[in-house]
Amino acid sequence: MIRKKIAILVPAFLCAALFFSLPALCFAQAMNGTYTVKTSGGDYASIQAAAVDLSAFGVSGPVVIEVYGNPITYSGLVTINAIAGSSAVNTVTFREFAGEDVTVSNSSGNNIFYLNDPDYVTIDGFTIQNCTQDGIRITNTSKSVTIKNCTISNAGTSGNYSAIYAD
Repeated sequence: MIRKKIAILVPAFLCAALFFSLPALCFAQAMNGTYTVKTSGGDYASIQAAAVDLSAFGVSGPVVIEVYGNPITYSGLVTINAIAGSSAVNTVTFREFAGEDVTVSNSSGNNIFYLNDPDYVTIDGFTIQNCTQDGIRITNTSKSVTIKNCTISNAGTSGNYSAIYAD
C-alpha cells in the first residue's frame, strides 16, 4: 500500500515542479537598467555576451552596458542583432565607463562592431582598432544608431572597407 502511494506521489510532485518552474524558463525577463562588462566580477565578461542577451531577452526600459578597462583590450567581433522592445525611449547604450580606457579590436580580422538590424543603439567612447574590414558596420534596416566619442584607427586595412560603413 505504501509503495502505491509513493508511486503516485512522485509523478505528481515532478509534474508540479515542472508546472511552477516552466514560466521562469519560458518567459525570461527583458533587460532594463545598467549592466557591467568586466573581465571578472561584472554582469558580463565580454561585450559580446551582453549583446547576445540583449537580442535574446529584449528590453523593457533604457539599457546601459558599461564597459570597464583602464586600460583593457577586448578582442573579437561584437555582433548586435535586433533587440525587441528598443525604441526612442527604450534605448540601448554601449559605453566606456567614465575614466576607463577601453580598446576593442579584432586581430583575427573582419569587423569589430557589427550592427545587424538593431534600432536605437549608441556606441560611445571606445577606441576601435585593428581590423581588416569595417571598424563599425551597420546593416539591414537599422535605424537611430549613434556613434559618438569613439576613436577608430587601423580599420579597413584590406580591400574596400572603411572605419564606419552603413548599407
